[in-house]
Amino acid sequence: MSRSISPPRSRGRSARALTVTYRAVASLILDSKNPRRHDDRQIEQLARSIETFGFNVPVLISADSQVLAGHGRLAAATGLGLRDVPTITIDHLNEAQRRAFAIADNALATKAEWDPILLGEQFALLSAADLDFDLTVTGFDVAEIDLAIQGLTPATPDADPDDASIQLRPRQARSCTNFCAAKAYRSPGQAPTDCTPRSPRIRAHSATPTLRLARSKSLRN
Repeated sequence: MSRSISPPRSRGRSARALTVTYRAVASLILDSKNPRRHDDRQIEQLARSIETFGFNVPVLISADSQVLAGHGRLAAATGLGLRDVPTITIDHLNEAQRRAFAIADNALATKAEWDPILLGEQFALLSAADLDFDLTVTGFDVAEIDLAIQGLTPATPDADPDDASIQLRPRQARSCTNFCAAKAYRSPGQAPTDCTPRSPRIRAHSATPTLRLARSKSLRN
């Protein structure tokens, strides 16, 4: 089963027309030299995403059915027992270009950063909605979601705008409480011993935190 996707109209150069074809999982060949590794936790996250939203990103393959991009999604599909997955054949690249593209497809996605305010607003809206799925299906865990929402809390109105320590203090206290609660949630019966939110996923510039989550949370490939 295939479907042709027409390139967008443009005054300049047009993108290549792509055809999505459903192929048997067993017919696809994994690249043994693929440098991108997926641990069991990420495969599980990918599987949950596919179960919740569907298999929406086709696996990219070469003309001889070798996987160029989508190893993680294919592993998740196998775990879910899917027989067929959508694929797009990339047949206009030579061997060297395919190798470089496979690296770029993974690496370029890690260069992006999250806007902490917009991310917090999205999670706040989703948290208030009547959802039929768990928000952790987004790839963020409970502590990270709550920290993103709490980051929307404004600093104390009468605080000195040049005093970053005054503005950060209430946010740190709330983050600490939530961070420990999330740790306790993940480890029932074990009291957290360190209530300092030292997650490497959070970076602070003065009073405004910037989330550096794309490098570890990317669900690409």
